[in-house]
Amino acid sequence: MGRLFAGPWMDVRGKVGNNVGRYVNGENIFAVKPHKSNKKPTLIQLNQQDVFGKVTSMVNGWKDLIAEGFRTGSSRQSPRNAAIEYNLEKAITGKAPNRVLDYSAFTFSRGSLPGAQNVKVINSLDDPYFLTFTWSKDSNDSEAKDTDFINFMIHCPSTGRNTKLIKVVERSALTLEMPIPFDYSGKQIECYVNFMSTDGLKVSDSQYAGSLLKV
Repeated sequence: MGRLFAGPWMDVRGKVGNNVGRYVNGENIFAVKPHKSNKKPTLIQLNQQDVFGKVTSMVNGWKDLIAEGFRTGSSRQSPRNAAIEYNLEKAITGKAPNRVLDYSAFTFSRGSLPGAQNVKVINSLDDPYFLTFTWSKDSNDSEAKDTDFINFMIHCPSTGRNTKLIKVVERSALTLEMPIPFDYSGKQIECYVNFMSTDGLKVSDSQYAGSLLKV
């Protein structure tokens, strides 16, 4: 059902018969509802579907962090859509039909809070089902508070699964042992962190901690 927000020919959102109203780049568009094509998709189309699906999967897996990390202040674009748009532009590399997701460039948070120095992740030396994260504090940055929380995110491309730990330790801890699912063993995983102020009003840019084979 479509909703009319202004005059009879303005600002129609949703389905109206065989038409759909929506906003595109700040303009109200009222067009025929798209139909599924019977044509076989081209390699370029398949490639676009693949990269779009991977970005969307990661964003959906971290929707609570995305909500904090991509506050848009706009009623016309949700944090989820802002994150998808940003990563499709910044985290996709190569030329069609060989475009791929650059995991090191993927971002789930953008903010003014300072990050960390020397963020690293390795397989735990004590337990095969743990990872060891370490980081350093920039002692010269007064905005980097010891009490800031740090969040940890892991993505496993081969399974499409996401694992996270939210606000479990403070910036001053400088290390964390993170448990991971058993089915990550023998698979490549991508690891990320970001910081959040104690009041939750500020976040840092997310940081790529590295890629490793979980042994």
